[in-house]
This record gives sequence, C-alpha cells and structure tokens, in this order.
Amino acid sequence: MRQTVRLFDKPPELFKLFQPLFGPKSIQYANGLEGRTRRNTYDRAFSHEAVGRTFPVLDECADELIEKLRAMAAKGERIPLSRFCIGLAIKAILRVTVEPDSASLPDEQVAQLKSCYDLAWNEMEARLTQGEPEAGDHRVQAFNDALSHLHEFVDSTVRRRSAMKFDSDVDKTFADLAIELHAKDAEALRSDVITYMVGGFHTSGYLLLWALYYAIQHPNLADRLRAESAEVLGAAGEANMAAIGQMTFHRAFLDETMRLSCLAPFAARVSDAEVEVGGHTLPAGTPVIQALGTAGMCSEAYPEPDDFNPDRWTGQQLFEPFGFGRRKCPGYRLAYAETALWLSRLLAAFRFRLVDETYTAVSSFGLLTKPNEEVWVLAEAL
Repeated sequence: MRQTVRLFDKPPELFKLFQPLFGPKSIQYANGLEGRTRRNTYDRAFSHEAVGRTFPVLDECADELIEKLRAMAAKGERIPLSRFCIGLAIKAILRVTVEPDSASLPDEQVAQLKSCYDLAWNEMEARLTQGEPEAGDHRVQAFNDALSHLHEFVDSTVRRRSAMKFDSDVDKTFADLAIELHAKDAEALRSDVITYMVGGFHTSGYLLLWALYYAIQHPNLADRLRAESAEVLGAAGEANMAAIGQMTFHRAFLDETMRLSCLAPFAARVSDAEVEVGGHTLPAGTPVIQALGTAGMCSEAYPEPDDFNPDRWTGQQLFEPFGFGRRKCPGYRLAYAETALWLSRLLAAFRFRLVDETYTAVSSFGLLTKPNEEVWVLAEAL
C-alpha cells in the first residue's frame, strides 16, 4: 500500500453505483485540481483545532442519550443499540458540520432521516447484487421519495446558513465553507453536504455500535476502558483533544474494533502516472484497490487475527483504517474523538448485556460493514 499513499484521485467508475444518492457533482467523483481544491477547503473544518471545539456539542449529545437510556434501564426495557448509536451520530454530525448552536434535532426527525438514509443506502447496495430495478418498480418510487426528503432537509438547512454572517472563519462550519465554495452551483453544494453528512454519521455510528458490542463480549476489557476513562477524564475535568490523546487504550480498542469488524473494507485510488505496486508496473489511469479489510486479517502482521485483542496495538500502527495519504477520510480525527468520548461516557454510565446471551453479530458487508440485524441489549445503570 505504501506505493499508493501519494495517489489522490479516485476511480469514479468504482463508486458510480452510489451516484444517485450522492449526486454526480459530489466530491466523491471530483479528481485533479477540482478535487484537491474542495478537500483543502473542507479540511479546515476537520482540523485538530476545529475538532477540539466540538466537545461541548458531543458531550451534550451524549448527555441526551444517557438520559433516555437511564429511563429505559429503570424500566428494564430492551434497547435497540444500532438505532441509538446511529441516532447519536446523526445528531452530532449535523450539529458539528452544520449548526453547532442549534438545539438537538427531535427524535422523530432523526428517525425519519435514518429511515430515508437506510432506504436509499440499501437500495444502492441492492443494485450491486440485484441490478437496476425496472421502470415502475416500487423500489424506484421508494428510493426517489427517500432521496427527495434528504434533499429537502439539506436545502432548508443550507438556506438558513446562507443567511448568516460571521465575525471569524473560526465560527464557520463545514456547511458554511461549502456554501462559499459553491455559491454559484447549488447542485454541487447539495451533493457535497449529503456526501459529508452520510460519511460522517454512518462511519462513527457503526464504529460505536461495534465497539459497544465487543465491550459486551469482553467485560474485562470494558472494565479497563472504564478505569482509563476515570483516570484521564477525571483528572482533566472535561473532555478535550489532549485528554482523548491520553486515552491510549480507548484508541487501541477502536483500532481493534475497526480491524476485526472490517468496518471499512477497502479504499480505492487511480494512478495519474505510471506507478510500481508490489513489483508490477501499472500504467497511468489504472484503478488500485487498497484492501484495508484483508490487510487487517493478515496473520503475519496480526497473530490470531480472529481474536479481539486491543493490546496488539501497543507500540505499533501497521494499518490505517481510515485510508492513506491526502485523500484519507477527512473526518478521521472527529471519528476517533467522538467515538472515544461516547464509548467512555456510555460505559461509565451503564453495564450492558445482550438480551439473547447466545447472540453473535453476523456481518453485512458493503462499502461499510454493519450487523445484519438490530443488536438488542439491556442496560444496568452504574
């Protein structure tokens, strides 16, 4: 993979399947100078300093979820872990990237957004295995209805932000930077907002879900996470980037979660010049798949790869779960920060167990790996 780190461009044809969801003008399909210009602009919203300013919002989102879970735990109610993890991630990404000062979205609106996203995303993946639906098929109408709702939500949000004035660039969110960049191209603006919105919540949401699942499966490791959280966050008094950086076992736990769950199975680049990979000379324009999931299960690099063992990461970092080089996931800092914080907060507040103690999550593979059904748990308040 080292030979492909410098590559920036993506092979658009590999992701063309998702073009109806993201839009043809999405940054997902932008290469060359255009793609680099957009990334350079948007990366300002996901810098170390910018992510550091998100902790009050991330904490507020966690507080709201913990309050709901305490009420459910007191009644002994079953908790749909996937729905709550994705809901938390949706609320956070919208406040972090669009409107940080807004009140949290109502649960009904979050549920509707998740429903529309699920329907649209599942339809895109269905076309990979089942082909395009025929004209008049109910799948077409259902997808169009879901996409229309997502468009309406994004367009109304953009209209609100477009009317705002800022004293400093520090106050600008990702959406504000996109509005400035695409002042004369509403389609590109909508496409990039949807792309970052979806990329932001589905990665972090399912990373948190898998991390909690592995914590339930390994209660001794969950206790180590609680101990580290109490030591680091207790001393710091509040969550911040410095404190999160000191929570090394949380980082190892999240890395192991991404490795074993194969959260992001692959990334892809296309060479803009002749490049040598693994002893083979590839002509310019050749698509290259970075098999992140396969690399993570290599027994030479990771002995006993089927075991969940965060301690394997002590003193080493042999793979990059968010991709490589200048086009690695733009929100990787935010993903690490928010999932480490939420994992810490949730495990400090509850002890979780599976409703069916014999349940084993079965992976559903796609552009992202997730359990193939809801993960039902019970919570005991601590």
